[in-house]
Order: sequence, then structure tokens, then C-alpha cells
Amino acid sequence: MVTSGQARISTRQRLEEGVFLGLIEGSNNFYIGIPSKVEKARAIKLLDKGQNADRDLFERERGTPWQLDPSVNTPGRLQEPRAHAGPVAADAALPTTRTEAELAQMTKRVYIRREVELAKYGFSENCDGCAHARGDRSPRPHSEECRLRIVRDLEGDRDGRPRL
Repeated sequence: MVTSGQARISTRQRLEEGVFLGLIEGSNNFYIGIPSKVEKARAIKLLDKGQNADRDLFERERGTPWQLDPSVNTPGRLQEPRAHAGPVAADAALPTTRTEAELAQMTKRVYIRREVELAKYGFSENCDGCAHARGDRSPRPHSEECRLRIVRDLEGDRDGRPRL
């Protein structure tokens, strides 16, 4: 419906170059940063691969999703989000490594994945599970020696420790 004083919107939509800032929660709209402020948009058109990295446009962008137009001071609006990651534990503060007896007595057995653990730490020679994994055959249980070796390697690897 067009009221008096409004121009009829043509089927050809107005396109303006901007920076995608994110989705508006609870709707199908987007936040798009343009040099003077942040706009809400219902549809976006992605640029071609060679045109999609415009650092100057990104640096000229003013405004944030919580204050769309920085020239308008709106008291009582949301404040800028603050992130606090908290202290990061040093290596000395991490739990100590387990003994072989503790590793063997673990109640939760580690699932050994071909694409992750076996690719990173290698296959064991006398293990039926490794032989089947190496040949892309159906899974078989790994031997206790193989399992202990993988768990020991995970224990010594900073990225692997959380799996234990």
C-alpha cells in the first residue's frame, strides 16, 4: 500500500556496498555496515570472489549492531559487549600425567579413530584393530598394548589430553 507522499518502490532494489556484520536474532534480516552507520537489510547479494575483500570499506564502517547510527546518542541502549576470558592455566598448573597402571585401569576407554589418532600417532604392528584400520576394513578392537600406547601419546599431547 502506498500512502500519499511515498514513492512507489520499483521491483529493482537499491544495492549499496557494505560489510556483512551478522544476522538479527529472531528474524530473517541482516546487519550490514556501510561507511556512515549500520543498516538493517532483508536481502544481501554476495560479491564475486575477487571483489569481496575491501579493507578500506571495512575500516570506514562506523556504527555497531547495538548502536546503528553513531551520530545519534541514544541513552538507555545496550552497552558494548564485554568479553572476559578469565585466566589461562599454565602448563605447570595442568594435571600431572598418569602412571601406566592408572592408564590401564581407566574405566572409560578411549575410542581410537583412524583419521585422527592413528593418522597422528601411527599404527601398531601386532594389533588386529590397526591391521583392519590400515586396510580400510571393518573395525576390530585394538590390543591393550596398542591402546596403552595411544593413550600415552594422547597424555603427552596438549591437544589430546582433553579426550582422556
